[in-house]
Amino acid sequence: MDQLSEDVIVKIFSNLKAKTILTNLRLVCKQWRQIIDESYYGVQLAENLLKKGVDEQDPLLLLLTQNPNNNNNNNDASTVWDEVNKRRRINAIINNINNLNMVSNDGISKEKVLEINFNQFPWPEEEDKEEEEVFLESSLHGILCFTKKTKTKPYLANPSRKEFLELPSITPSKVRYCSYGLGFDKSSRNYKVVSVFLNSSNDKIEAMIYTLHLRDHDKKKSSSSSSSWNMITKSQPQCLPIPMPKCVNGVIYWIGLRQFDNTKPYTYNTPLNLCKIMAFDIEKEKFGLVSLPITNIDSFELAHLNNGVLSLVDSSDKTPNHRVEIWNLKDYEKEYWIKMYKLEWIKLAPLDQSPFFANPLRVVGPWENGQILLCYLSKCFMTYDPNTDTFEKLSFPDLLSNELVNQYHTYFPTLLSLSWFNQHHQH
Repeated sequence: MDQLSEDVIVKIFSNLKAKTILTNLRLVCKQWRQIIDESYYGVQLAENLLKKGVDEQDPLLLLLTQNPNNNNNNNDASTVWDEVNKRRRINAIINNINNLNMVSNDGISKEKVLEINFNQFPWPEEEDKEEEEVFLESSLHGILCFTKKTKTKPYLANPSRKEFLELPSITPSKVRYCSYGLGFDKSSRNYKVVSVFLNSSNDKIEAMIYTLHLRDHDKKKSSSSSSSWNMITKSQPQCLPIPMPKCVNGVIYWIGLRQFDNTKPYTYNTPLNLCKIMAFDIEKEKFGLVSLPITNIDSFELAHLNNGVLSLVDSSDKTPNHRVEIWNLKDYEKEYWIKMYKLEWIKLAPLDQSPFFANPLRVVGPWENGQILLCYLSKCFMTYDPNTDTFEKLSFPDLLSNELVNQYHTYFPTLLSLSWFNQHHQH
């Protein structure tokens, strides 16, 4: 290997997985570490790996935790009782989970779980780590975007490289219902953070964009572009965005709440069956709307389960069947949807006729070998194989005993380094 050129080494490494490169190859020698870490060959290698499909990557179960604030204890009796009943129900499900009609896989390694505690992030010294709740806003290519309670300043993190980047605050100091989406512009190869919010000063929905300039592959070129928040003027957002959008094939998708009565303020109480999907084209910097596949959907979420396709997970069914239907948006411009999968809990637990106020099945995200990772109630996991229409129970070590976990996601390790973004801020 010492005789191989760096270009050849990059081609060889491109056939491996990001986790293997970071945890093993990066430690072999100084030359390999420089190839993986520096912006010229590192960017090439990272982008080569990102071109691979989900089936060729190694997903992890991402656990987001945050220590509770002891100063905000809620002693309301009804709240405490609801929590007790919830835990009893969860414990009952856990005790009976072995009776489900599916194959069991108890050999899941701890290496398949990635836990992130927001309280342990390297926050600026002037910020109180325990004071504000932290929210995951968006994720793309292994990069997480999150905010604190005020929502005016986003942060980026790469758990694979243990990197953290603080971005400037958006211009309006008083915003409501703010949501951030992270996207990638294929034409310029730049990452962009889009903020959609309700400006408290004028009660208008506005949007701003922040460009993260990825350093050029060409060693002779050095980008001197400045980064700052800029108001999006080409088109205006038409909906109030619900957090956690999905970026698919150069378009960021939010669930959008529309204002049907101009005399009433915007609110998150709008029924989901009256919503639309708000889309933002990263390259054109233009907003658009996408209709739902059917009209009688009152509970759904967006997902990215297949390469280049947005999925809509319809969990409206509250009958004992607990059916979940998954639709794929085949054509964004024509708003063309296709129903892909139908998952039914009745196939797994035919004797469980317990009523639920909401569907207990939740789609977590894509998993290995083309499977879909599911969560039942709180901490019981299984995979669904669309090719065989079968389920498999998963067991993650020590997960059920962790009371601090409040969010689950699938995560794909990345070689992208936040140090490769040129950060010449303009204030």
